[in-house]
Amino acid sequence: MSGRPHTLESEQRALNTNALAPIVPLIPVGTAAAKLVGSITSLTKPEVVQAVTRLSTEEQARLAFLEKSLQDLQANDPQKLIAQLTIRAGRERALGEHLKALENALSDTEVGSFSMSGRRPPQKRGSEAIA
Repeated sequence: MSGRPHTLESEQRALNTNALAPIVPLIPVGTAAAKLVGSITSLTKPEVVQAVTRLSTEEQARLAFLEKSLQDLQANDPQKLIAQLTIRAGRERALGEHLKALENALSDTEVGSFSMSGRRPPQKRGSEAIA
C-alpha cells in the first residue's frame, strides 16, 4: 500500500499542471487562440478547440499565397529584383507624366482658349482622324 499514495499524488500533480504552459508564450496576445488557451478547461468541447485550431478554406488559400510570395521573394536574385522594380518605376513615372499632360491639355483653360480664339484643337491624321 505504500505505492498507492505515491501514485495518487503523482496523478494529482499531473492534473494540476498545465500542459499548455510551454506553448502559451508562442501564441500572439489578443488572438482567438490566446483567448481559448486562457479559458480552456476539461469541460471545453473539442469542437470549440477545432474551430480555433483549424484553418478555413479562405485562410488556407491565403496561407498558400503568402508562402508562395515569400518563396518568390527569397528565390529572386536581388540584382534582378532591383532591375525589375526600376523598370516598373520608370513605367509608372512615364504614365504619371502622360496623365499630367492629358490633364493639362483637357483643363478648362486650354479648352477655353480654343473656344475664344475660334481655333480648332489639333486632330490626329490618318485612320484615327476625327470626322
